[in-house]
Amino acid sequence: MSPRPRVALAVVVSLTLLAACDSAEERAEKHFETGLALMEDGDVDRAVVEFRNVLRLDARHKEARALYADLVLEQGKWRDAYRNYLALVEFYPADVEPRITLADMAVRMGRWEDAVHHGTRVIQDAPDDPRVQLISAALDFRGAISRRDDAARRAAAAQAEALVADLEDPSLAREIVIDNYMRDGAHAAALVHVRAAIDEGVETPEKFITKLSLLGALNEDAAFGAALQEAVVLFPEHTDFADDLVAWYIERDATDQAEAFLRDQVTNGPGAADRHRMRLVGFLREMKGDAAAQTELQGYVDEGVNPDLFGSVSAQFRFEAGEVDRAIDQMQAIVADAPPGRQTRDIKVELARMLATHGRLIAARQHISEVLAEDVGHVDALKLRAAWLINDDRPDDAIAALRAALDQAPQDAQAMTLMAEAHMRNGNRGLAGEMLSHAVDASGSRAEEALDYARFLQADGNGRAAEAIVVDALQVAPGDTALLAFLGELYVAREDWVRAEQTEQTLRDQATSAALEAAQVLELARVNSQQLSAEAIGFLSDLARRDDVNGAELAVVRAHFAARDYTSAERFIDVALAQAPERPVMRYLKGSVLAATGRSGEARAIYRALLVEDPTDDVVWRALYATERRDGTAAAAAQVLDDALKVLPEDPNLLWARAGLLEEMGDYDGAIAVYETLYGADPASPVLANNLASLLSTHRDTPEDLERAYSVAKRLRGASEPAFQDTYGWIAYRRGLIHDALDHLKPAAEALADDPMVIFRLAMAYRADARDDKALPLFERALALAGPDDTRPAFTTARDEIARITSTMAESEAN
Repeated sequence: MSPRPRVALAVVVSLTLLAACDSAEERAEKHFETGLALMEDGDVDRAVVEFRNVLRLDARHKEARALYADLVLEQGKWRDAYRNYLALVEFYPADVEPRITLADMAVRMGRWEDAVHHGTRVIQDAPDDPRVQLISAALDFRGAISRRDDAARRAAAAQAEALVADLEDPSLAREIVIDNYMRDGAHAAALVHVRAAIDEGVETPEKFITKLSLLGALNEDAAFGAALQEAVVLFPEHTDFADDLVAWYIERDATDQAEAFLRDQVTNGPGAADRHRMRLVGFLREMKGDAAAQTELQGYVDEGVNPDLFGSVSAQFRFEAGEVDRAIDQMQAIVADAPPGRQTRDIKVELARMLATHGRLIAARQHISEVLAEDVGHVDALKLRAAWLINDDRPDDAIAALRAALDQAPQDAQAMTLMAEAHMRNGNRGLAGEMLSHAVDASGSRAEEALDYARFLQADGNGRAAEAIVVDALQVAPGDTALLAFLGELYVAREDWVRAEQTEQTLRDQATSAALEAAQVLELARVNSQQLSAEAIGFLSDLARRDDVNGAELAVVRAHFAARDYTSAERFIDVALAQAPERPVMRYLKGSVLAATGRSGEARAIYRALLVEDPTDDVVWRALYATERRDGTAAAAAQVLDDALKVLPEDPNLLWARAGLLEEMGDYDGAIAVYETLYGADPASPVLANNLASLLSTHRDTPEDLERAYSVAKRLRGASEPAFQDTYGWIAYRRGLIHDALDHLKPAAEALADDPMVIFRLAMAYRADARDDKALPLFERALALAGPDDTRPAFTTARDEIARITSTMAESEAN
């Protein structure tokens, strides 16, 4: 975009003659005059420094701030420029020019709340300015899209198109027009404006990506290839173009051409040859296998061509192939002798990832500390440290690290996703959603980021918005298994059976093992939603992942269970077992039918026989435990868990069951210890966080335990799940945050109206808020729900509070 018009130099110089009285103002003016001189000499970088010095001494220095904002905007530092234009309009609200620039930037950056605020103001103040008319059109366009009003969207785009000729910088207008035509599928019309934008100087990777997308939609294959080749030359740092050109060759069975292109890039390509060597190695690995790639890498090492880099890549390949110790040893040998510098820091970060993946966190963190000691802004090191801080329940520290990373790499989608996770840990879903949205945009609707945001939206009940995000991502990655699987889940959730089955079939048509498994899981979810029992779905889901059952058999058993026709299911299983009596899955199914029809002893016998043959089968252990829990004794169920955990001590499902059993038995310290283990392995789980924090805040009394509970439970702040509201509300109460506690405990008590502990906790919060009139009926209700035999300390407290409040009321009435 064109920068804000600069203040005329003569006027600026004349203003400097009005010397300030104090020394700070005098120093500011000297810096300002130096900055002007440096600008005249063309030394923009040093001029920026001088203007920054002015603002440190005099934040309201209008001319310095305006010039500083203009210059950093020209340098592409949008965030910095935006902050300074914002300061200008705050200090000098009557000035129209900076507000126009600010509104324009807000539109381009997607800061729609700011865009509406400042845009509305400039539309009132300067309605005839073409730039302002474009801002108005942009806001109308955005609003029309939100309302799904196609007629209004087209009208706003037409207004933008009419302004193109009147604008010094028509790039935003063309963006609106291109977006509009693409939404209507008018690819040829959109392509006209894309080409015009490029001719006008908007030669950005994003513009070429749009051009390539349109050429592909129009089946202009030759032009597509030519545009790719042009993009490779124009944007040597944008490696996707070279990768896409190689893919274009491969799709046309021109593998030799692809390899020749990559080898030519090594010799003649723009930029660093090592980057092109890396691309060649990746190509060889994908097309010819690890052996060919390792041969190429070893050739570079033997020739002395950056042996540290290519040796580290060789180690990474070995690590991914399962040669963990050899790979780590190779990496450690490299970093031990490598000279200090950026490349060595990058290799250390990769080594840290390897070490962390295999539980060697102390060594991993040491390497990251060394990297950041040399380079405080190393983006990958900051991201890795932030991820660890999040897992350590230190989200504020993680946010600080990620802000530093984003200052260096503002479009790093992974950093944005981590920032969202940190905000979630802090219980700030609004900021988390904003960061996830930015991550989708920064990644170009990549599947991973799109799924993260779509899941977030779905959790907030915005299924339609989640669907739109996934559909957009499928335009970028058609046929992506994870995207299709999630889309199917959305359709099942809103009982759109036609689309769910269509998505299921699309997955089956891909015929890959991952797609077929996703289709099977989707079908199970669909059948479950159509009244198949949760227990049946559990064992059928496990069954779907086994090797010795075919799809036809599974479909038959599933149909019988869906109809609750266990007799037919058992008959079918018996026929299969008569033909092959040793088949483990069919025997497991037999046990499941027996358990479902009340023959638990026979079911347990089958499960135990299976476990003799394979004691590591967690599915059978869980089935045996469930049967003992339902029809056996608590002691027998506990013994099953003990036996299972001796064989599978880290199995999360078994550990989860152990924690629940210990809690029921009143062994809260034991349950907390198990939840701590589970939480250490999966700190991102909100359910684990809730259970651990709930036990800590309910059954532990030390300040350290309460602080631990709060650090774990912060992510539950503002949650919609009643159990989460109850946990966070009680912790807030115990920390003295009474209003925060009431905000969470009131909706929890409404949703969990029959839970005496939840009612008791709300009563305690009202008591702490000096609202005995609200607390008394809740204490009475909690006691009624608990019953006279409940000896938990909470209800002793409830009785004491009822007596206290009643006595106080009686005294008040007597007086």
